[in-house]
Amino acid sequence: MKKLICIIPLLLIWIPGIDNPIYAEKSIEIEVKTKLTSFQIAFERIHKFEGFYANVPNDKGQETYRGVSRRYNKDWIGWSRIDEIKQKTGIPRWNQQFPTVDIWVTDYYLSLWLNEDFDKIQDPQLAAYTFEFRIHGVHAIKIIKRQVDKQCNCIKINNKMDLNTINALNSINSTIFLKDLKKARIQYYHNIIKRDSTQKQFLKHWLSRVNP
Repeated sequence: MKKLICIIPLLLIWIPGIDNPIYAEKSIEIEVKTKLTSFQIAFERIHKFEGFYANVPNDKGQETYRGVSRRYNKDWIGWSRIDEIKQKTGIPRWNQQFPTVDIWVTDYYLSLWLNEDFDKIQDPQLAAYTFEFRIHGVHAIKIIKRQVDKQCNCIKINNKMDLNTINALNSINSTIFLKDLKKARIQYYHNIIKRDSTQKQFLKHWLSRVNP
């Protein structure tokens, strides 16, 4: 199979179920088929767990749409579109879809995927799992880094993804890493409950994300 390598200032990709192209402003060198497939695996994993519109009492993320939290992403362009819809039709129902907003959901995830170099993780399943946790957990990157550092002793522990961590993910034993990460992820969720009992209502869903 021939490999098509190209350098493009704008990445044009089509996501199944979405009728509009997404443009991500980042010059990248990609192996087109492999890397787009890797992002799609991660994108599909996220939306296996994330519904459409929600504003659930006690949810620390407050309003969310397809996993994008208003509290942590208040400047996301999708919120201005949703607010326009609210003005016209009133408060959305739970799990209501806004097709005109979905393009900005993909743009949000694709921008994170590229800007934090998840596209450079060689194993698509490993990339999908770590990216989905990064989306769901406020302190996920720090937890990911700690598990990587157990094997390489080469990681600066903070909550910001960096290329050194990505490169380490490509060289460590991924089976051991994922086993350690899943244990740490479970403990992370239980620690949230210990600090705030109002979050217990979400525990079953959180744990379902660990070993899908």
